Amino acid sequence: MQQINTDIVSNEHSSAVLTNLDVSYQLAINGYSDHASFDYKIVLTPTVTGYVLKYS
Repeated sequence: MQQINTDIVSNEHSSAVLTNLDVSYQLAINGYSDHASFDYKIVLTPTVTGYVLKYS
């Protein structure tokens, strides 16, 4: 999360900060006679503070 905050400040010049980051994941392993497959889904859900929406 610290690296994401650093990237937001340096690349986007924003004062927004991630204060919490929830990580959810699912993994399914399927086995076959000659191979296996791994299917996965990763979801990152941040809490953002210091972000201001402006009408332009």
